[in-house]
Amino acid sequence: MPVYVSGYTDNGGQGIYKYEWSKDGQLTGGELAAKAEAPSYFTIKRDTNMLYAVSELTDFQGTGGGTVIAFERNPNDGSLTEINEEATYGASPCYAVTDNDNIYTANYMSGSISVLPVSSDGVSPLGYMLNHTAAATGGVPDRQEAAHAHSFDFIDDTWAISCDLGTDQTIVYKRSEDGKKLEETGSFQFPNGTGPRHAAISRNKKHVYVLSELDSNVYVLNFDSKTGTLTQVEHHDADPAGPVDGGAEIELSPDGRFLYASVRFVNLITVFKIDQHSGKLTLVDSQSSGGDHPRQFKIDPSGRFLLVGNMNSDNIVIFKINQKTGVLEDPVTIDHPQPTCIKFWI
Repeated sequence: MPVYVSGYTDNGGQGIYKYEWSKDGQLTGGELAAKAEAPSYFTIKRDTNMLYAVSELTDFQGTGGGTVIAFERNPNDGSLTEINEEATYGASPCYAVTDNDNIYTANYMSGSISVLPVSSDGVSPLGYMLNHTAAATGGVPDRQEAAHAHSFDFIDDTWAISCDLGTDQTIVYKRSEDGKKLEETGSFQFPNGTGPRHAAISRNKKHVYVLSELDSNVYVLNFDSKTGTLTQVEHHDADPAGPVDGGAEIELSPDGRFLYASVRFVNLITVFKIDQHSGKLTLVDSQSSGGDHPRQFKIDPSGRFLLVGNMNSDNIVIFKINQKTGVLEDPVTIDHPQPTCIKFWI
């Protein structure tokens, strides 16, 4: 199974790389699939054989933002061919997802979501923008001086959410009646200085788990699909020692039994067990990520392995997941320059 890895390109990285993944947890290859500037995140649209990467720039050709680069995948060798590139008109796009018709990028420095149409012909010019208009909380003054959109995810075909580090909010969107646009319907407000970053959604769509960056807490929120309302159930420190800066990635195991969260500045991966009825969490374990700055990780489709990209130590660490306890075991390390996004071609 192909695996693609991207990252920054200011300290050895060159773009997007391709590996092969075996069922027994072997990651081989690592050849450059496509050159790109600062492709810090990407999303895959397998039905059209396309990969869309965001180039995390602040002023591409005077547009005041970054870009989306559309690549077509060669099914024979896995190489990527650039089709075209379009401006996001939002600065520092750092996250992206697609639905049937569009790509949605979270633009960190602009506090906005860019929506660009996509097809097998590539990516089209900007369709519309969703601006985060709430005031920054200033809880951490040098980090929360403005809105900072950090992620965007669909809960289901109707509802979507975006985490904003600067406004301490998770913003809720609903599709318009004609299905052509998303419209903001409300938000969940976190305590000042929380800095919500990324979210994971339960399989039954009833629970949303948000990892904050500025104090590294995992918030358990209930989601009401009739009203689009998020309500807090509980929260836990992702670092058992207490609040700390650097919360990064959050993901659920494919079977929904465990939640994993990474904390960059203390280099931890923390494991929680999920109560299948209430969605509440119980701490299982917290351990080293096997490197420096675990910005992102990905669980393989079987749920038996977790691959973490340690950006500052230039490595990917492959852990086995204990199927009974969820604990990460038997790490294997490979060298890789500046990894920030790992995804399986599924």
